[in-house]
Amino acid sequence: MNMTRVESIQFEELDETSATGEKPMVKRDVDALGHVAVQLDVVVGNAVSTIGELFQMAEGQVLKLDRGLDELLELRLNGKTFARGQLVASGDHFGIKIVELA
Repeated sequence: MNMTRVESIQFEELDETSATGEKPMVKRDVDALGHVAVQLDVVVGNAVSTIGELFQMAEGQVLKLDRGLDELLELRLNGKTFARGQLVASGDHFGIKIVELA
């Protein structure tokens, strides 16, 4: 029988230091996994539409999403939600402030 050893990951409580990225949230040596490529998606919301409606869309038209302005965004790693956060400005770019780990 093949056996796989599974180790738990210890997460630290988020504080001001970890929110700025100065301390890692995971206490673990991840050097062995550092080269593994993953897909990270930030989901703002979803919309359902027909092909006909999409083809009729015009520049400047608004597509309504299923989430409110105050709702958290989802961070998905390879399709699975692992955290939620708030959209923030980071200089001239958008950023995500992590507020919840799933």
